[in-house]
Amino acid sequence: MADMMNTLSKKIAYVVSSEEWIAPMENNLRKYVDEGTVIVQTIDLDHVRSEYRRLCEEGYGAIIARGGTFDRLMGVADSISVLEVRVQTSDILTAIGQCIDTEKYSGKIYVILYQKIAVSFEKNLPLFQVSIEVRRYRTPEELKNRSSRYRNSR
Repeated sequence: MADMMNTLSKKIAYVVSSEEWIAPMENNLRKYVDEGTVIVQTIDLDHVRSEYRRLCEEGYGAIIARGGTFDRLMGVADSISVLEVRVQTSDILTAIGQCIDTEKYSGKIYVILYQKIAVSFEKNLPLFQVSIEVRRYRTPEELKNRSSRYRNSR
């Protein structure tokens, strides 16, 4: 993402699905938010064409979104880039590998995933030769509570 940020001279709209995701995403992108490079926001998907036009008129150089929001924006995009954020299996596998390689690895790994992703991931647990426990979340508050519980139990 850093390389992309260096090449764009315009601001980036990072579109999240609801107001409750704005603060957590702003925290994740703090440096870029503080610089004014990234503006985290929601859009009205019932008026996706007019929202896309608004972002164009406000001078955004790119829009970042995920899931259905990305799909809807791509359906109307004609002048500025719409980029998709995806969690890939390789991202999860890399994180599990990094856990195993740390000195603090205790023989069990907790994976906290968004509900839809967790369902697919759990089907593949028998393939792993390490103990993995999957925890699900649906809201930013659930994610924060679950991650702090495991972080504090170390």
